Amino acid sequence: MANDPRIDVSCLESVIGTRYTVDTISYLRRRASGLRFVWIMGADNLAQFHRCRNWRRIASEVPMAVIDRPPQSFARSPHPPPGTRALSPAENQAGRLADQRPRPGSF
Repeated sequence: MANDPRIDVSCLESVIGTRYTVDTISYLRRRASGLRFVWIMGADNLAQFHRCRNWRRIASEVPMAVIDRPPQSFARSPHPPPGTRALSPAENQAGRLADQRPRPGSF
């Protein structure tokens, strides 16, 4: 989807033995504390985000980008799923997303 040398698609979860996103994020933050991470999620997964294990912690630890994956669209949803108030549209700042701080307490 993106041809950028800063993006690395891997099978990390199977290598480190994590099952949940929150555990993978914790692992990465411990092992690579000097790096900035952005969690990229498809709009089709946004509807279930509030069901993820420790979803509030995920949103408070890393900036997130929600990408439209037709037919699902975050921007065009008339009834946003629970938990999305923490995700405000910031398309004009997408280039600086890795520099943004997560927004804890905005749920």
